[in-house]
Formats: sequence, structure tokens, C-alpha cells
Amino acid sequence: MMTDCEILAVTGHRPPKLGGYDLLLFDCLVRFAVTELKQIQPEYVLTGMALGWDQAIAEACDRIGIPFIACLPHDNPGSNWPDHSREYLDQLLNKAHDIWWCPGGPYEPQKMQIRNETMVDECDTLLALYDGEPQGGTHNCVNYAQMESNCLIINCWERWEPFI
Repeated sequence: MMTDCEILAVTGHRPPKLGGYDLLLFDCLVRFAVTELKQIQPEYVLTGMALGWDQAIAEACDRIGIPFIACLPHDNPGSNWPDHSREYLDQLLNKAHDIWWCPGGPYEPQKMQIRNETMVDECDTLLALYDGEPQGGTHNCVNYAQMESNCLIINCWERWEPFI
């Protein structure tokens, strides 16, 4: 599935919907992300850096040499996460090609949607790991892309589902 993709944005579920927080499962998710990225071959990737798919994509980008941009919705991402999760986020942010504050400032719930809309507005292709449930941030991001954007949407959920 080669696409003509310069800028890839990603959206996807958090660990509970992806099979849990197990490190072996996360490694499997990263390997799955590598496979997806190699098929699409983007010039660079926009990721929101949330736990789950977003971070697996960032890790996969680092492993195969695709620059990624961390798109952060507020000034203190991961502030309510366990220490090891915040430390991993910091490691990934140090590997990012750039960091975009979308929009930045203090935490407000609507800023996650603003971040998602910014990524969709900037991309050629949206790679979603989305189970189709009509609720949550991943749904809102995919819905925005369908309604407001001309980007290609690729949902890889059916390829991931056998792993969980």
C-alpha cells in the first residue's frame, strides 16, 4: 500500500483498547507501527504523543529513521501519568525532529481536539488505529478528517485486531 504521502498524521487508541499496558504488547505495537510506516513511506510524521498508538508510532519512526514532530496540546503533557511513563515521554520528545505546541498553554480538555485538528489540517494522510466506536478522541479526530479535510484516511485496526 504505497501512498504519495509527505506528511502523515496519526491518531489511535490508548493502551486499554489496544490490549493493555504490557511492555511485550507495546513492543508488538511498535513493530506493527514499523510495518505500517514502511508501507506508507511518509517524509515525516505528526504524532500527539499520547500513551498507546501515538507513542508506538514515535518509537517506530525513531527505529527506522523517519523524522517525527511531537504535537502537544498543552504545556504539561503526561503530568498525571506514572513516573516511568513521563520519563519515556521525555525520551521520545528528545528524539523528536520538532515540537509543535497545538495550542500550548495550561491544560484544558478541548485542547486535545485542537491538537488533532491541527495535525489533520497539516497532513496528506491520516493513519488511524481506530476500532470504530463512536466516542472518544480518536473518533473525534477521524470524524474531523472525514468532514473537514481532503486527506486520505487509512484505518489499520483490522490488521491490528488479531494481536489483541
